[in-house]
Amino acid sequence: MNKDMKPILVFENVSKIYTVDVAALEDVDFVLYEGEFVFLVGPSGAGKSTITRLATLEEKPSHGRILFGDVDTSKLKNSQVYKVRRDIGVVFQNFRLLQNMTVFENMSFILEAMGLPDKEIKDQVDYTLELVGLAKKSKSFPFQLSGGEQQRATIARAVVSQPKLLIADEPTGNLDEENTWDVIQLLNKINSWGTTILVATHNKTVVDSLQRRVIALKNGRLVRDSSGGYAAGKETTKEAKADKATKEVTKEKDKEVVEIKFEKQEKAHDKETNETETDVEKSVTQEEQKISKNAGQDLKKK
Repeated sequence: MNKDMKPILVFENVSKIYTVDVAALEDVDFVLYEGEFVFLVGPSGAGKSTITRLATLEEKPSHGRILFGDVDTSKLKNSQVYKVRRDIGVVFQNFRLLQNMTVFENMSFILEAMGLPDKEIKDQVDYTLELVGLAKKSKSFPFQLSGGEQQRATIARAVVSQPKLLIADEPTGNLDEENTWDVIQLLNKINSWGTTILVATHNKTVVDSLQRRVIALKNGRLVRDSSGGYAAGKETTKEAKADKATKEVTKEKDKEVVEIKFEKQEKAHDKETNETETDVEKSVTQEEQKISKNAGQDLKKK
């Protein structure tokens, strides 16, 4: 990691407990840096959606803290949350476009809430729609768009305010293969502008194709943080380390057993060799004695 890259999102020992028996996240630590494109992976129930809700300030952690830039979000008052949210764009799997508004209106109301003048709003919305390939759909309602177009409209709405961080929760979950790659290429383009991107996904093909950094979750714990694809790297949980230690101990014990067996075999071989040599020596001695005795008898006869 480049030392000059600044942290934009930091999770420090973050846990989220909904009930006494249900911990959605346990002691999760990671840092996202400005300009990164990171995949968040793991099976259903691993904690991906919990992380996205915490990162977008929809929820607060039960333990630990979350930093956005230099801001400790756990210390924010409800009236201050919106200031941080302005710098975070969100893309949902089910689009969440307002059905009674056109594509243009779905985007413009966000900028209106930020207090931008009408001229600037129009210019910014038109520019963003052009970038995502929906310039001709600005007056269309969501129900008039295909699934791929709806997702691109969702992405356009998420980035129209030019956020520092874009979080996409299963952005290709409802799309076919062609539209999936269109969306991924669009996210790549947005990342090239300098926007940090975190994508929660089950799509192994996409993750392996892009070869970006991967944060993997399992049972609410972070088990891997590495680059190179869906299955690259090694698990880093306490359980994984303990399992590795156990395997090392077992390996050493197996080695000792083999050495002991080899030592016994050597001793047995040496014993057998010694016994054989002793038997040979006895036979030789007996033969020599016999020859000597016969020789003596022959001299007496003479």
